[in-house]
Formats: sequence, C-alpha cells, structure tokens
Amino acid sequence: MRFVDSEVMERGLQFDGRLSEDFKLSTGTWVHAAQLRLEMLTCLGPFAQDVVVCGHGRDEVGILIVPGPEARDGTNENGALRSTGAERIRERMHDIASVTTGSARTVVRALVLADPLDMGAGEVTAKGNINFARLLERRADLVERLYDDTDPASIVI
Repeated sequence: MRFVDSEVMERGLQFDGRLSEDFKLSTGTWVHAAQLRLEMLTCLGPFAQDVVVCGHGRDEVGILIVPGPEARDGTNENGALRSTGAERIRERMHDIASVTTGSARTVVRALVLADPLDMGAGEVTAKGNINFARLLERRADLVERLYDDTDPASIVI
C-alpha cells in the first residue's frame, strides 16, 4: 500500500502491487512486477491473455506470454510463434520500450508459452489467478530459453 497523496494522507491508501512478485535485477534495481505486468498487458493487447514478468538476478526484464487469440493464430504446429506474430509482438514491445525509462521498467525479451497453464500442477489458483512462483518454478527451462539469445523462439528487442 502507499498513500494516494503523501502530502494529504487523509486521501487514503491505494494498492501498490504484491511485494512477493517484486524482484531485483543483477544490478540491485527493484522490479515492481505487478505494475509492469499491467503495462505489458495493455501494450500487447490481443497477443497476451496474461504475462509473467521474469528477470530475478538477471541483467534484463523479460516476460513469458500466455497467448491471447492473436498470438495463438500466429503459432505453428510445434507451438513456435510464426515470424509475423513474433514481429508484431516485437514492434509493440519496441514501441513501449521507446517511451519507458529505466532497466526495471523496460521489457527487452519475451517468449510465448506453447502449452496452456496447468491448474492441476498449481500454475493456476482455484480463483483462476496465475501462481507466478509456481509457474516460474515449473517452467524454469523456458525462463532459460527466454534469456538464451541463440534461441529462435525468444523475442528480443
């Protein structure tokens, strides 16, 4: 929580993200994942049903994209994003990165998930929310791919 207006505390408090989702980059800079997630959802529109912000202990912020209808239409039989879909996501990410300042607020890489979220494995809660910690744990191999500059499925801007 934080004050709506630090000068006029009577205006009340507002939600300021979940601390458990926040993390530090290798530089020691804090990334406020909840706010960044909302910004990326707005930026990516129909390409993303949801996003998971990654980068704990890394040099850059990345996202895993739970595909929306536009991204699903742009995948091949192996789940890899076709070049036109990847290019459109890259363009949108580049647009937002061009007006964003700071390493903690700039997403520079993305990977679209080919497999749906697994409620039985704990990636989704009973309320339908993503369990970010569990998803990142189960899909650690995808996070590694996200930061592998030689992986053709990784979208880097």
